[in-house]
Amino acid sequence: MKTTIPYVSYYDGTLNKDICQSIIDRFESEKTNQKRTTMKDVFNYTELNVSETEGWKDVEEMIVKLADKYSAIFMSDHSVSPILLPSAFEYEQVRIKKYSPELDDKFNIHSDAN
Repeated sequence: MKTTIPYVSYYDGTLNKDICQSIIDRFESEKTNQKRTTMKDVFNYTELNVSETEGWKDVEEMIVKLADKYSAIFMSDHSVSPILLPSAFEYEQVRIKKYSPELDDKFNIHSDAN
């Protein structure tokens, strides 16, 4: 685990290089299911909603399984008490996002709250 600031961590080796390349290749071949998402001066990207795209169940299940695993590791690494979290929760749909410099893609700091 590497930590850059409190409660922000990343874990090397979560997905091996071959799995990553396979997912990238599949994403690139799914042009008809990709959508362009933009909000001026906030974010621009191309995305594929894995949860809503036929043939991607294996990737969705793998990502959810990894999220479960690394959430538990994160909570242990940072001594997060389970009492601070809801007793039941759901993940959002799994999405893959591509950021292309030639399209001025970005994801600036913002809040989703109104």
